Amino acid sequence: MAATKLAPVHTFMDALPEKSRNGAAHLYSQYSFSELFAMRYEKIPEMLQRRFPLAQHEWHQMLEALILTKATHFEINDLTPPFLIDGIRQSVARVLKIAPEQLDAALLHLRKQHPEFCIWLETLVAERESA
Repeated sequence: MAATKLAPVHTFMDALPEKSRNGAAHLYSQYSFSELFAMRYEKIPEMLQRRFPLAQHEWHQMLEALILTKATHFEINDLTPPFLIDGIRQSVARVLKIAPEQLDAALLHLRKQHPEFCIWLETLVAERESA
């Protein structure tokens, strides 16, 4: 498969409510994909909860948008190690609340609202299938 280098997709962050945007911008610039994933599924640091007072569901929504945005920073190509592709697939699937095997089906649902993300996701799905 040829390398696919796309700009990071921000449509998930753009869709966040105004109340969440300052926190999202801060976390986006300061935290890695894995750190955001850990915050979403383990514990949000109290310091951040005090700095950005959001309800639990708002934190989850913001972190999920950030995880999907940060996922698109990964360049998917023939040199991407299979373990990394699998990890990204599993992470994205968990955020989308689907099984990793269903990512291709998720494309149909996401295509209208997030077409650039779907281009990236198609590359991720295709690369895993060719590995």
